[in-house]
Formats: sequence, C-alpha cells, structure tokens
Amino acid sequence: MPQHIFYDSFAKVTFAFWNKYPNSACKHVRHVDIIDRQISNNGLLITKRILACENNNSISIGWLKRMIPDMVFTIEVSVVDPKNQTMLIRSRNLSSQSIMQMDESCVYKALCPKTTLYKQEIKFHATVNSLVNSKIENYAMAHAKEKSTIGIQAMEDILFMHRLLKNQRACANTCD
Repeated sequence: MPQHIFYDSFAKVTFAFWNKYPNSACKHVRHVDIIDRQISNNGLLITKRILACENNNSISIGWLKRMIPDMVFTIEVSVVDPKNQTMLIRSRNLSSQSIMQMDESCVYKALCPKTTLYKQEIKFHATVNSLVNSKIENYAMAHAKEKSTIGIQAMEDILFMHRLLKNQRACANTCD
C-alpha cells in the first residue's frame, strides 16, 4: 500500500489530516463525527470518529452490488503522540461485515523538522464463499489504493493552501 513523504512538519501534516474532510476531492466521505476525544495521562491525544462514506456502486459484480448499502460506515481510532511526533490511525468497517472485513492502519511520523512520512497498510478479508472471495478482496484493494491516492493529494492541497495563506499574510504584513 502507499507510502508518501510530506515535505512539511508533523504539526502541519496532522493539521491537514484533521482538516481533510469535507473536501471536494474526497466527495465519498459524507460525514465525520467525533464520538470521543481525550488526552491520556501520558499526553496522547486519542480520538474516535465514525465516517459515513457514500458507496459509488462502481462494483461490476451485480449480485455483490446489491448486497452493499449506499452508505457505509467506518470507525476510526487515532492516537497522536506529540512528544515522539507520531500519529497512528486504525480503521475498521462497521457496514457489510458479513461480506467483508476491512482493517486499515496508517502512520504519520516526523522524519526531521520539515519532513513527515506516511505509511498505510490495509487488509481485506471477504467471507462470501471461496469461489469469489479473492475477486472481492482484489476489487476492494484496487478501490482502496485509488481512494488513498486521492486522500494523499487532498492533504497535499490543504498543505499548499496553508503555505499560500501564510505567504499572503507575510506579504500583507510587510506592506503595512
């Protein structure tokens, strides 16, 4: 699965992560609800969110298309460690678990003050029957890779806009 280097600080990349939705590039994510957020005794920010994603129904397997709802839900738990400059996100599907389970793990880690590494790992386990499970898993993986690429670009766009606004403010301050 994808790995990407953001040429921005960990703080800016996590800012982009929290501001990723809503986003015109990621229209499939319809709602994001924070259901719990706390700071642990050792200073970790732990957030639990539910994401409602619209299924674009581009599934070419007709009978499978009818089994997957138009709106699917995912639970996401993120742990931000500001001291070690890491963020771990684990996600799992809540919808359609009788067809397939999805487990995703993403890590953002500061490599140096202005560089942040992103790694994603995702696993699918289809439970329909042995004749079609691999087809379903392959389709899901291809779909996930496509969405991951779009998500990375959305974050790069947010980071670009953040730099642009910062430069505009700096220019405005020198003109005063």
